[in-house]
Amino acid sequence: MSFWIPKRCIKIITNQEYEEGLKVEKAINKITGYKNLVKCKYVNDTSCLNSKKNNLLYAAFEPLTVGDYVVVKSKNHGLGLAIVIEFCDKEEKQRLLSVGTSIEREVCCKCDLEAYETRVNSRKRKLELEELLDKRVEEKNKIERYERLCGDDPIAKELLNELKKLSGE
Repeated sequence: MSFWIPKRCIKIITNQEYEEGLKVEKAINKITGYKNLVKCKYVNDTSCLNSKKNNLLYAAFEPLTVGDYVVVKSKNHGLGLAIVIEFCDKEEKQRLLSVGTSIEREVCCKCDLEAYETRVNSRKRKLELEELLDKRVEEKNKIERYERLCGDDPIAKELLNELKKLSGE
């Protein structure tokens, strides 16, 4: 397979220009001034659910807790939704920095899912209440139907009264 690229699309650069470009890119990607290093796992990552190798380090600039959903920016893959797994302790942070590890991923922001969770819980509670009310209406309708059917039958009325006592009515 061959590809033809027009000359106008090609820019020839020197090694020095290439090296300078790499330095600029590296300087832009190097993150400093963060408060914590957190280990996060992408929410939609099902490849290795129990694998620790996919728990990546991210620089965090705002207060977070384990279990928070966050938007993260990785070096190569852009933005993604992740969950905070754990925090790096001071010894681990010092160890990473002493061996020259540069942090090139960061937490962009914490996701506030409170409004969403409130809506979901509200819908669940609504269904529960409707079920309870439907059950109560059904019980009332059954008793009313028995009362209509009893009419002048004294034995049926006596049975119905006993049923009402046992039902707590």
